Amino acid sequence: MLDASGELQSAYSLNQEEFALQHCGKVLDHSHWKIINVPVTTTTAIKDKIINFYDVVNSALKKYGNDILVVGKKDEMCLIDVPEENKGYFGNITGSNQWYDKKNIAIIQTHNLSDVDYILKYLHYGKDSIEEAFPLTCKCNGRAVKRIYSFTDKRLEKIRVFWIASEIYQAVKRVNRNMKYDTDVFIFINNTDVIDLIKSQMENCLVETVNYDSNMFIMEKSKQDSYVEALKQDSYASRFIDFLAEIQNGLHPEFIDKQHRIPKVRVREYLGIKSSGNFSNKVLNKSEVILYCQARDINLSGQYIRLPYAG
Repeated sequence: MLDASGELQSAYSLNQEEFALQHCGKVLDHSHWKIINVPVTTTTAIKDKIINFYDVVNSALKKYGNDILVVGKKDEMCLIDVPEENKGYFGNITGSNQWYDKKNIAIIQTHNLSDVDYILKYLHYGKDSIEEAFPLTCKCNGRAVKRIYSFTDKRLEKIRVFWIASEIYQAVKRVNRNMKYDTDVFIFINNTDVIDLIKSQMENCLVETVNYDSNMFIMEKSKQDSYVEALKQDSYASRFIDFLAEIQNGLHPEFIDKQHRIPKVRVREYLGIKSSGNFSNKVLNKSEVILYCQARDINLSGQYIRLPYAG
């Protein structure tokens, strides 16, 4: 049996009594192909919370005009600004030659199975190596648009990663079938293991990672995020009050000038607040700060914090 992506099929490695892989050398030279990886989590659950995901994607792909195939979920393709004939989705692209002459491709979805499906794959193909104690737990690392979800068990995680890589690789190979173009392969995914596996199938291809600014993708704020933000704002006010108390107890003399004033900009930098507007909102306008300063005759008006003269 000939299987060009056999190295990505977990069934073969799990059941070596039935399947014997002969690792043939790579035939095609992909030196004119470049994988452009944008590290952002593109599972459905996370993408649904990224307010401007499709704006960023459309902006990145605009320069390719009609020379790009975009692959994602069927129900999201209406949000992609390419001609209808340039849209594919996981479920209708495998084995298709419809886009054989397209030069470029973009993958905007992490095509996943359910956890149960991966577990069943292992139970079916790896039946000879199953022990009684079999961990089925998962873990989640990272936050916001770079959250990574994975199995705790390395065997299950390997099945998951190889399956995702195989699906993306099959999609990528729908374009430039005759290997006569320079091809950009945009992959929006936050998983270096998947990228490495795809690269391993494409002899001599280049890989470029495009790390957008942390504020490029805008996430909806969850209740937890709002709560944490509120705590941060309250903590700034508390830290400011603690700072003033330490000043009045003789600490931090380097902040005080000869006129017994403290420049607000220095205090703001000390607290780690970037803008004067945020300093006002998160600290100076807080009722507990105002009451504390009024009770101790500390003047907060203007560019300085004016302290009362001792004695």
